[in-house]
Amino acid sequence: VQCVLETGDLLYLPPGWGHDGVALEPCFTWSIGARAPHAAEFASVFLDYLQEHRLPAGSYRDPGRAPARQPARIDRTMLRHAESTLARLRWTRADVAEALGEHLSAPKTHVFFAPPRTPLARAAFRRRLAVSRVRLDPRTRLLWHARRFFVNGERFSPSAGARAALVSLADRRSLEGARLARGPRTDLVFDWYRRGGLAL
Repeated sequence: VQCVLETGDLLYLPPGWGHDGVALEPCFTWSIGARAPHAAEFASVFLDYLQEHRLPAGSYRDPGRAPARQPARIDRTMLRHAESTLARLRWTRADVAEALGEHLSAPKTHVFFAPPRTPLARAAFRRRLAVSRVRLDPRTRLLWHARRFFVNGERFSPSAGARAALVSLADRRSLEGARLARGPRTDLVFDWYRRGGLAL
C-alpha cells in the first residue's frame, strides 16, 4: 500500500507493521512510537535484575562424592542443586516495578546528553532555579511508581515533601523552578542539569 501525505496529515501504523518512508520534497517528518518491551525482552531484563538483587548465594558443593564413572553425565545431584537454587528465587511487585522503571527510563544506546557548555555553579543555579521554569530535556525519561522515581535508568526515593513536585515534572515535563528550589531536591535537579538532563 502506498500513501502520499499532505501537510498536516498523520499516518498511523499499528505495532509490528514494517514501513519505508520517503520524503518527496523538503520537509520535517516525525516518527513517534510508544515504548512497550516485548515479553522476552523484559524477561531478560528482569532476570538480570534478579541476578543483581535477589539471586540466592552459594555455590555447588558435593563433599565426599566418589569420582564419577561417567564424567560427561549431568547427574541427579547436580539437577537437585539447580532445582533447589531456582526454587529459592523470590520477588515482589516492588521488584517488578523497580526493574520495569529502570528499564523503561533507560536511554537507548545511541542517546547522548549534552551538558551545558558553561554550567552555572551550584549557588548560582539555586538562585536561577527559584525564578525560572524547569524543562526536561526531550531525551530525559522521568517515571515514577508509588514512592520510587526513575530517571534515565537510575532509581531514587525522594523525600515525601518533594514527591508532588517531581510527579508534576514527570507528567508535564516542565515545572516552575520555585517548587524544586528547596532542600535536597535542589541538589537532585542540579545534578540532572549538569548532565544535560534538564534546562532552565
